[in-house]
Amino acid sequence: MQQESVDSKKVLRPDGSFMEWFLTPNVQFGLLAILTVLGLFLPFTMLLSILILPPLMVAFTDRKFRPPLRMPKDCEMFDDTLTTETQAEYRLGPIRIPHKVRERKKAKGILYVGYERGRLFGRELWLNMTDLLRHMVFFGTTGSGKTETFYGFIVNFLLWCRGYCLSDGKAHNKLAFATWSLARRFGREDDYYVLNLLTGSIDRFVNLVKQESIPAQSNSVNLFSVAPPTFIIQLMESMLPQVGGDSAQWQDTAKAMMSALINALCYKRARGELLLSQRTIQKNMSLPAMAALYVEAKKNGWHSEGYAALESYLENTPGFLLANAEYPETWEARAFEQHNYMSRQFLKTLSLFNETYGHVFPEDSGDIRMDDIFHNDRILIVMIPSLELSRGEAATLGRLYVTLQRMTISKDLGYQL
Repeated sequence: MQQESVDSKKVLRPDGSFMEWFLTPNVQFGLLAILTVLGLFLPFTMLLSILILPPLMVAFTDRKFRPPLRMPKDCEMFDDTLTTETQAEYRLGPIRIPHKVRERKKAKGILYVGYERGRLFGRELWLNMTDLLRHMVFFGTTGSGKTETFYGFIVNFLLWCRGYCLSDGKAHNKLAFATWSLARRFGREDDYYVLNLLTGSIDRFVNLVKQESIPAQSNSVNLFSVAPPTFIIQLMESMLPQVGGDSAQWQDTAKAMMSALINALCYKRARGELLLSQRTIQKNMSLPAMAALYVEAKKNGWHSEGYAALESYLENTPGFLLANAEYPETWEARAFEQHNYMSRQFLKTLSLFNETYGHVFPEDSGDIRMDDIFHNDRILIVMIPSLELSRGEAATLGRLYVTLQRMTISKDLGYQL
């Protein structure tokens, strides 16, 4: 069977001028070899070599170097890839004469990517800060070296004495060891945190029955302990699946219910009476618990804005009367039915956090704060096991991580004009 392959001549077209090709090292070495051989067998050609070689050597050593990407900052040279051209004009009496102005800039490359392969092999690849603020995509099959390339980026970050956040959708357990080893090599192990969502499909109830303790395999994070109400509401809403039709209407009502509950719990937290966590939200999500929270707000003299959303939700729940909030036995059955339709929207997500990943999302304050990760150059590794979870649950955890970063950054941007 004939093996088919792609003809590189049909894919890659030659670029550059003839002089660029002529002044490459391979061509120059070949020309020197030819002139040397001719001088041995035809001595009169040495006179021709004396005339050709000096200007050729000057042209070879004085040729302009063009990097594949950027030039490193420490070379202290002008980088032609950063040259900008603007349109300007000067006046000669009433005549305007347009002309172009070129501005050359010094090299600013700070991240070493590797070196170039191919015809012009060996040239270093550098990126500057402007390049790093753009998205980057790596294409490659399994085993092509994408993860190893990221390790090279990580070494650059550690050389800068900076931190980084890295999430792995396939959650290879070697990633945590490799990144921790690099942090240890640079003396940064105290800044290293890992959110390991791998469970290995181990039955945790077997360990509960045997009363066996497993060494901690992950740091913990409390997403709600100090977060503002807007952040928590957006975080909870981002974990809901995408729906349409009548389900979308129920989901919108469920969002209003969750918003009312979060605002009341955050006000109670601000009074120093509550440590907020996802377990606290789950415990207060039932209708009797929300009614009890409303009664507590009225008795303890909360500010009206602290329970206004909760009061509005309870007032608009069919079959529920605020006057009978302290007497659950007087509530109509449809009040429970209507409320349960909405609370069930968040039941699966909260169960995932409290049951499957209770060791990662604790009731206390946790080890990790996202603002601390960003502001103090910590190292955070997030491992999302796509093989252990369904597509929807893996997407939920991914949205959780992205929303956590997004809301933390938006908080740092502030609101004052």
